[in-house]
Amino acid sequence: NAQNALDQAKALAERKNQDQEALEHRVAELEAALEDTERQRAQLKAAMHTQEASCHQEQQDKAQVQAKLAQMQIHVKELESTEEMQQRKIMALEEECGRLQR
Repeated sequence: NAQNALDQAKALAERKNQDQEALEHRVAELEAALEDTERQRAQLKAAMHTQEASCHQEQQDKAQVQAKLAQMQIHVKELESTEEMQQRKIMALEEECGRLQR
């Protein structure tokens, strides 16, 4: 009977040891998964910062293009105004020529 109790105690200790090993193995798996998740999070964060910087650069480029476009529009208006003045001068000169020819 004492031998039976001793065998049961040994079996219980062995099961407890196996359970402890299984728990330690599961903890190691979870720690590895956590490290992997943290690594992925860091990669995503870095990618997000890169994307934000790219977006900021695109916004700056767009603002520069818009400013250049506004300058060109002003220049076009100036050229149109100059052209109108020259057209008026030409018409005045043509009238003057017409009067002088008569």
